[in-house]
Amino acid sequence: MVTAIATRRGGGLVVARGDRLTLEPGGVPLGWWDLPPDTRFNDGAVDPWGHFWIGTMCTDRPGTAALYRVAPDGRATTELTGVTCSNGLGWAPDHRTMYYVDTPTHTLDAFDAHDGRITCRRVVAEVRGGLPDGLAVDVDGCVWVAVWDGAAVHRYTPEGRLDTVVETPCARPTSCAFGGDTLYVTTAAPDGGSLLAVTGVGGGVPPTPFAG
Repeated sequence: MVTAIATRRGGGLVVARGDRLTLEPGGVPLGWWDLPPDTRFNDGAVDPWGHFWIGTMCTDRPGTAALYRVAPDGRATTELTGVTCSNGLGWAPDHRTMYYVDTPTHTLDAFDAHDGRITCRRVVAEVRGGLPDGLAVDVDGCVWVAVWDGAAVHRYTPEGRLDTVVETPCARPTSCAFGGDTLYVTTAAPDGGSLLAVTGVGGGVPPTPFAG
């Protein structure tokens, strides 16, 4: 199971799959992991300083998952504990804010960000009508959140105001990402499993490749 992918500065990919991270091509292990039973990697992204962030999930035992940061040299640090289902990650255009979703909290959270470190966690918005999942940040600094079981993608301003709702034909949007001026939305079974394209919504913050 592949749950997250990021490009590498020198070419190739970082791939999260189950209980391990690998550098591709070649399947070279990135870090050494001993995740708790019934815990697996979930969503991940690269911060503006080239670190790869990856979260875990364990819905059978709430509060036992975590969020990790992997430095370019492969060293991993635990940045958050007490997580249940680590999901969307993104950074503001000025790099000063990191946005984050732990799905069962029903909230979009933010941290102050600096050189790969985070402080001052706070709630930006409460996501209603479903569960927050993956996210993407646009050039205006607003956050697009896929709403699982909500058949929609929500756009929140940095102040937490819901200013746009894009309805989807599938009940379970899982994540979203910008490609040029198109927002691509992934969806899940049973009535999804599709890739949707939403046009006319502006552009996103260009992704940073992993520096390792």
